[in-house]
Amino acid sequence: WPEKVDHYSIYIDRVRYVWAREQHQSDRQHYHVFIFLNQEDYKDLNNSNILRHRLAGKIQEAWCSALKEMPVDVFKTLVHFPEHCVYYIHADRAPHEVEEDRGEVVYRASYLAKDKTKHYGNGYRSFGCSQY
Repeated sequence: WPEKVDHYSIYIDRVRYVWAREQHQSDRQHYHVFIFLNQEDYKDLNNSNILRHRLAGKIQEAWCSALKEMPVDVFKTLVHFPEHCVYYIHADRAPHEVEEDRGEVVYRASYLAKDKTKHYGNGYRSFGCSQY
């Protein structure tokens, strides 16, 4: 098991994710991914455009690879990063502040759960997540 940092049960050694498959008015499906990272490992994500772009580049490369080796320089625009896409839960803050942080994260993640764009019963999963 990963090492616990404190009583808030925040684990420090694994990247975790949740994904949702959607299709609305387009004839194509699209995916939303919510990635959970440890700020200590990615602490400069908001402080350095170079590091932010480096992480974004890794995500774009991974997506192009999943799409059967599509050239990243051509297809990287298939990955979109929304504004305000980084949220923090600061475990060392007062409990009510931690809950505020969590509330913001849960609210943002709830976008993946909207039912309007999900298609059930067609043999495809609409949700998935990391499993450790």
